[in-house]
Amino acid sequence: MRYIKVLLLVILFFLVMMFFVQNQAAFSQAVPLKLDLLFMPALESAPLPFYTLLIICFVLGALCILAMLMWDRVSLSAKLTVANMRVRSLEKELAKAAKNTDAVQKKLEASETRAAQLAEDVENAKKAVSDAANA
Repeated sequence: MRYIKVLLLVILFFLVMMFFVQNQAAFSQAVPLKLDLLFMPALESAPLPFYTLLIICFVLGALCILAMLMWDRVSLSAKLTVANMRVRSLEKELAKAAKNTDAVQKKLEASETRAAQLAEDVENAKKAVSDAANA
């Protein structure tokens, strides 16, 4: 896939260069830029070659795209940081829950052992009472 991208970029670069070479006379024409607002006097720039305007527009577009991509990257980094903090918080909560579960499990086992011991003591007491009543 990487090689296909490189090949397509080389072809695109070649086509753009051919376009500029074949239209060099048209791109060399000077174009004055005008700005006529109703509340200000009209402004006019010095005549600039058309290719200079193309390069300026390309650079401004590239800077706008770069700013948008950086904004997206920063917002994704912020979301990732928040998500990582949430994961750490949930992992701590899970560790506490596991610790509490282990403690409850140990108490349950101790209670079951104690209940079995008490049931055995009750059975022994019943036997002793029935043996005493029979004797």
